Amino acid sequence: MKLYQQYNKIIEAIKPIELAWFTTFNLDVELVERFLLPRLVDKEPAELKTAEEYEVLNQDLKEINVKVWYDYRALNLGSPKRTTMDFISIDPRYFYNSASKDIVFHPKVIFLKGKGGTYLICGSANLSIAAWSTNKEGVLIRAINTRENAGEVISFFENLYDAGRVEKSDLEILRQWRNKLSRESSGWTFFHSLNNSPSLFERLGKGSLTTWSPYFSKDTTGLVEKLLHAGYSKITLVPDIAASGKIRITPDELKALQQHDAVSILRHKETHETHNDRAHITHAKVWLTEDRLGIGSWNCSYRATGLGVSPQERNVEAGIITSGSKSTFNALQGSLLPVNAKLIEGTSESELEEEWDKMLNPYTMDCKVIANWERFTYDLLSDETEGLTMVLPDRPGERVPLKEIAGRSFRENYKKVLKDKTYTVYNFEDKPVFSGFLIETGTHKRPAYGYATLFDLFDSLLDNPAGETSRKVCQYSLLEHEDEQYQIEKPVILYQGNDSYYMMFVAFQKLYDAIEQNQYNQKKLDDIGFRLPGSLIKTADLVKESLASIEEEKINDDQYVYFYFLAAELNRCITRFNTLVEAQIPCVEVEYLFSKLNPSAQDHAFLKKLKDEFGYSFA
Repeated sequence: MKLYQQYNKIIEAIKPIELAWFTTFNLDVELVERFLLPRLVDKEPAELKTAEEYEVLNQDLKEINVKVWYDYRALNLGSPKRTTMDFISIDPRYFYNSASKDIVFHPKVIFLKGKGGTYLICGSANLSIAAWSTNKEGVLIRAINTRENAGEVISFFENLYDAGRVEKSDLEILRQWRNKLSRESSGWTFFHSLNNSPSLFERLGKGSLTTWSPYFSKDTTGLVEKLLHAGYSKITLVPDIAASGKIRITPDELKALQQHDAVSILRHKETHETHNDRAHITHAKVWLTEDRLGIGSWNCSYRATGLGVSPQERNVEAGIITSGSKSTFNALQGSLLPVNAKLIEGTSESELEEEWDKMLNPYTMDCKVIANWERFTYDLLSDETEGLTMVLPDRPGERVPLKEIAGRSFRENYKKVLKDKTYTVYNFEDKPVFSGFLIETGTHKRPAYGYATLFDLFDSLLDNPAGETSRKVCQYSLLEHEDEQYQIEKPVILYQGNDSYYMMFVAFQKLYDAIEQNQYNQKKLDDIGFRLPGSLIKTADLVKESLASIEEEKINDDQYVYFYFLAAELNRCITRFNTLVEAQIPCVEVEYLFSKLNPSAQDHAFLKKLKDEFGYSFA
């Protein structure tokens, strides 16, 4: 919780927040949406229970540039996505033109910019519940006040923009900010593996080297030899020691390291607090020499450090390297004690591989789907399409070929897309090869609100067909996460005689008139058709729900006539609307309603007059 407290302190110090960018290896969406994002706009996690409350959060965050990048195989799909913020999957093979399945996107970086200042939070903490609550993590926090540091950060994120295929206009604003900063040196550097600067160990300097790491290479002794050859005189390893005494080094490697003259294996001095907390992983990754300190995402491995491997075999890593004082060096070294060799043991290679496999979803590709709310269509970003199909949020029971995704409409089932943002790609063997969250664009056009009853709808149309009333409600609910007090009961839609007819006819006439009055204003027509709480597509949904409800109940002939005219009035508006816009809205089936009344020849003659006068259709 200390990290969360520090995060909150920074937010408080620099608000209002303009930008919040996060990178992580594994991603828990609930941590980000329930705990981190609300703090950007002075909300508490307890304030988020219902769909309405998340929609308010979306509105509050709309002026803040929020993005989250994560490794494409390390998404926790147990938590649904509730906001419209960008969560962008990254395939690390993109950066190095690599074919390796073993490298990962591993940086843990938070970049916060507000009116009151700019900060970088960098270390070992992923965007996971465990990292921000129970794990022991290593993190450095630095204010960004110099051009050099700002340039390092911008360079890093520019690479991520390219990999995520995100439009880069944001970066020009950051460059203008950078150019106004001091040219002085800050004494620290933001170091990442996506630039061509000197290696991690050239940055750290020489002498003795102490590293805190929970994970190690299978060939740790080989890595130690390379470090010694690189100029370090002594290597101290501080591993994560489980309550059972196990560390993540194989038994043979552990034995060899314990017999190595230049290697020491140490542990932290235990306080009462740490003794009672040994079940939780010490996840910190710290690199210490006599005059430099590095804290970031680098485990003690070849792929993490880049030592002795080709660029195509390197992870994407990042951290802060800073000048270390003698007091810092002594304090960190003084917190360590020798480990009794009899009290620790190695972990078998199969156990290590099993633990690693649990961290990654078995995905073989990265695939991004964009939901464009301005057009109600999907866009696809994928280098692979052949032989692949996808399950999309609007039609979860269908498999759509990837070749048919681009330009595909979700207007008919847009409510499902409001709630569910998950999609999955399958190969020809029907195995999932990727799953992720939609990236949503045009969210200011997202029709999240509507009316729960025809009465509320008519009340709004009578007041202003091109506006809305306070009776609007969210178009979807999070029933599995809501308490009973937050659940909205669906009111029964009742026919109540002549008053119902009057309200209906006047309301639809006002809607028809609004369409006519705005026939040359495409923006207004778009609002009337698709965006307003009382838009045509939402009105059609309510009418369909009403028609479905009468099939389940016994109603009299008068009520059948009422519902017939209800559908006919709506269709009159839809028909006129469709003559004015490119995006068509389907009419509602009405003929079967009148047929249930066994109409006579006189009835048909009357309906013909209605059709000639008002455009109603009939069988």
